Amino acid sequence: MLCSSCDSERHRMFLESRKQKKDDADCTESASVSAQSAEVTQPQPPERRAPIKPQAKQKEVTIFNELLMYVTCQRDKSNTASLRSVISSFYSSSEISHAKKQIVTYFGPHLSSCEFVIERRNSVQRSATDAETEDITEMLNILDNTGVLRNVRFAALQYSRLPKYDPEELNICAVVDRQVATDNTISSLNAKVEALAGGCDLTTQTANTSKIVQTVESMCTSIQSLKDQLNELAGKCDQLASSSGEPVTKTAEQDRSCNVVLSGIPECRDINIWRSQVVEALSVTAGRELTLADAFRLGRYNADRSRPILVKLMTVWDKRLVLSGARKLRDVPEFRRVFVNADEPLDVRRRNILNRLKSQAIAARKDVSVTDGVLFVDGAPKFSLVNGFIRDDTSRMSGLSLRNDA
Repeated sequence: MLCSSCDSERHRMFLESRKQKKDDADCTESASVSAQSAEVTQPQPPERRAPIKPQAKQKEVTIFNELLMYVTCQRDKSNTASLRSVISSFYSSSEISHAKKQIVTYFGPHLSSCEFVIERRNSVQRSATDAETEDITEMLNILDNTGVLRNVRFAALQYSRLPKYDPEELNICAVVDRQVATDNTISSLNAKVEALAGGCDLTTQTANTSKIVQTVESMCTSIQSLKDQLNELAGKCDQLASSSGEPVTKTAEQDRSCNVVLSGIPECRDINIWRSQVVEALSVTAGRELTLADAFRLGRYNADRSRPILVKLMTVWDKRLVLSGARKLRDVPEFRRVFVNADEPLDVRRRNILNRLKSQAIAARKDVSVTDGVLFVDGAPKFSLVNGFIRDDTSRMSGLSLRNDA
């Protein structure tokens, strides 16, 4: 065993070593804390950020469809029911289907999960057109809520396919208001007319009206006589040209595409009487009422016979209806002796007459021959393509001369 002095010495050395270890630990800790504080307080270099690129402006898209343009313009101004009613009544089913297909084509990715893109068919509850109309309005609402229509513009190419009224104008209240305004306007006009009528003498008005009617009738008669004179002069010019053998040069070809010729209408100096008969006869042949562009007599007035009437119809289709239904006149007692033919050139008409006379003579077992455009029946000339019908007093001389020339 150690002595007490040794033991105390060793205890002192243990305490000193312990104190030394503690001091070393405190120094190490203070050094680490100072190092950490130096790291914290050391200024950091500023962080470099990437420059912000400006967003490119989205390009505007224009879709040409009249229905979609009307819907986008009116859907915020009216209720949905009125808007759908206007679309269903104004546009056809094909136009509505085409508008829906355009929406699906342009905005298909944005409507992939939408139930309104499916194809519609007619059902017992509603038609396919009503269903597609609802699909169009609902799909536009979806696209507008998602911001897809922000850069989309709808335009129209045919402004005639845009309704001239708003959906709200079909509201019964708006209709009643317009009716009331119309009634007030009519009442005001009626009061003004009565005031004007009260300030004028009725006898004076009647006298003035009769004078006007007489003047108009005299003018119509004068115009008709002038037309007759012009037709007579034209016939004489044609005869002179045919007799001279020189062709007549015309500045413009006469349009006969809408003309027909009526024969058998009795003569009358009053143009309104025989024009009404013409309209009635043509209405019978066409099966409906017709409108005449013009009608006038051909040739000089003769009380013993009725002159043919040249009628100018409004369209070629009216002429076809009249000619195809000409046989209906024989079923009407007052028009049994009225005949309708196409307005053809003179040479065509004479060629048709020659062929008809030739066929009749052959059917009657007569001796028929045609020499230089002249029809001979039993050796006597009857008809010529140049002069038309040949009279009996000149037929013998014409026949002899033609026989000698032959």
